[in-house]
Amino acid sequence: MNNNNNILRLRQIATGLLYTILVFAASCSLIIMPLISASNIVLAQEEDDSPISATPTTSTPTNADFNFAVAGDWGCGSGAEDTVDNIEGKNPELVLGLGDFTYSGDFVDCWFDIIQPIDSIMKIVIGNHEGEDEIEELMNHFSLPEQYYSFDYQNVHFIALASESEYLDISMDKAKEQLAFVESDLEKAYANPNIDWIIPFFHRIMYAEVGGGLEDQFDHNLVDIYHPLFEKYGVNLILEAHSHTYERTYPLKFNSEDTEDPIVTSKDSSNYNSADGLVIVTVGTAGVGTAGVFPTRLFISDALAPVQYRDLRGFLNVDVSSDGTTLVGTFYDNDGGEIKDQFTITKSSTSSVPTATVGEEEENDNADDQMAIEEELDNELLDDNNEDNEVSSSDGENGN
Repeated sequence: MNNNNNILRLRQIATGLLYTILVFAASCSLIIMPLISASNIVLAQEEDDSPISATPTTSTPTNADFNFAVAGDWGCGSGAEDTVDNIEGKNPELVLGLGDFTYSGDFVDCWFDIIQPIDSIMKIVIGNHEGEDEIEELMNHFSLPEQYYSFDYQNVHFIALASESEYLDISMDKAKEQLAFVESDLEKAYANPNIDWIIPFFHRIMYAEVGGGLEDQFDHNLVDIYHPLFEKYGVNLILEAHSHTYERTYPLKFNSEDTEDPIVTSKDSSNYNSADGLVIVTVGTAGVGTAGVFPTRLFISDALAPVQYRDLRGFLNVDVSSDGTTLVGTFYDNDGGEIKDQFTITKSSTSSVPTATVGEEEENDNADDQMAIEEELDNELLDDNNEDNEVSSSDGENGN
């Protein structure tokens, strides 16, 4: 009897211990599971046999409005720090750096420190103040295989161009390679139904009123070669820097008769249609001042630009609508976040067709001629048939 009671007690103890262990394990799991963040773990879908991934992932949201920030000519001073703070306040999903991040006496590491809050969302182009060592560091830091490249973000295709001599002098290999890349890239982006806007960005400027050693010998190729190419594939907004100013042009069409004098298609101060041409915005306002550089001169002719500021620090914010119908650009001054400029580009209801090349025009003309000949032959045959029918009808009437 005692033995049976002892066995019963042992069973009760074992059962209780097992229950305690299970409860303890369950409580531990409740503590451990919240430490595994859903943002860091991506589980495979049930129908997918792929393994679980623990790699942090980021994906571009679709069908959503978004904004991106733009600024160039940074340096490592307090002005650049203020620009980063100003940009952070608008929560952009993307930041375009338009070159000249470091200057004489600066080191690129100091600029990396300044942009740390926005580093992960930056895309850049190289400026004329970057030396060979700085270029290598910048390209490694941002994982750029070449100084020209492109990428998509939601419904916008961005294309970065290198704008130093070796990339604009068409007698040089790098310039030929870049041009071939840009032509092919623009054609693909234009044909992509998911892309509503194509936005090139680079450091040097397209339409410069003055030189004074600030223009390179081959800068004119940004106009002579690239403006008609941009126009052909429906580009509406160009972003550049180099001049430490904020300037915005009216919409401009390429003037083949005088390439230095583009055609202004609208004199409205702030509202444009995508069919109007290129709106070019110079945003060299990220931090470096104008003193001792060109304190009394602006780069773009007054006749082309309704907005010109020389002594601003700040950035351009661009809001993109998810339906692809509008781009809204707003320049925010670092001094209190004041709005100094705002403009809107609205997508035309009729899509443009790339301008035909000379060869294509000849083929089109020949095709038109052939169609006219065929139409004339068809009409002659139709007339002959009508005459035959009239004769037949007349014979029938006489026979009755």
